[in-house]
Amino acid sequence: MTVVSNKRQQLLDAALELLVEQGIQGAATSKIAKTAGVATGTLFHHFHSKQELINQLYLDIKSQLAEAMTKPLLEIEDLSDLKNTTKTMWNAAIDWSIANPLKLRFFLQFYHSPHLDSEIRAKAMNEILGFIGLLLKQGVERGIMAEYPEDLILDLCQGQFLSTAAFLIENPDKAFADEYRHAAFSVFWNAIRI
Repeated sequence: MTVVSNKRQQLLDAALELLVEQGIQGAATSKIAKTAGVATGTLFHHFHSKQELINQLYLDIKSQLAEAMTKPLLEIEDLSDLKNTTKTMWNAAIDWSIANPLKLRFFLQFYHSPHLDSEIRAKAMNEILGFIGLLLKQGVERGIMAEYPEDLILDLCQGQFLSTAAFLIENPDKAFADEYRHAAFSVFWNAIRI
């Protein structure tokens, strides 16, 4: 990692911490720079505004989540089993969230926040996590999943995921209990299947 990319990452890490712990108002750019151990001017070298920093943080974290969700698919021999494929991605997303509670809290804060550009939210869902929409379309075409307006069902899927992950993080004794993991996926699956 170069010094420039390291400073950029330090800024993103500091922004994540401050945005989650102090909110948008408490995370002044000067505080973010100080927490990152860089000059305020360095922040504006990497990000033209606080809004751009928030947007980039959101996209970066969504990319990390997408990578975590798709990596286990490399080990599945039969991706035509949509329920199994969906369950694999669901569990990978939940595992990622449990391992990254601060990032999940960031998603919860900015899920429907006016502080996140709608274009960025759409980019995250349609490009970075576009494979979810493709999976849903494939399920509809094969008569496995119900046909709903795509934007609505994607938002509902995200809401169920965030709620489940938050519950399991708040209840660590249940986070890896088969009963809860199975129930959470069943509720999710039953909401999208025919």
